[in-house]
Amino acid sequence: MNGHLDGAELADLALGGPAAQAVALAARDHAAACGRCAQELLGLRRAVRAARSLEPGDVPAEPPPGVRAAVLRGLHAGPVRPPCRAAAGRARLRAAGARRAVLIVFTLAVAALAVAFAATH
Repeated sequence: MNGHLDGAELADLALGGPAAQAVALAARDHAAACGRCAQELLGLRRAVRAARSLEPGDVPAEPPPGVRAAVLRGLHAGPVRPPCRAAAGRARLRAAGARRAVLIVFTLAVAALAVAFAATH
């Protein structure tokens, strides 16, 4: 493993269970020793914990207007003009990891909405 953990590795660790077991031991060690990755992992774990703690009545049947469009805009947003090629490559990698993490959290939220909708109908 070179550098920091990518978004997929951090998401797997945050989700726990079989996904976390599949992540290489080196990735888990890195997350424990690297402040930056530890902070990102902590934020993702908080999001996962919050999504898993939702009860059917905790969320509306449908998200407010504009939420889906805002999330999709955020997934497609990227740096406007990176200062150099190396920075551009790193920015693309960070953006891709962040998009994966947002997509996972968005998927969890949609699943929670589906549970809430199913419980009320």
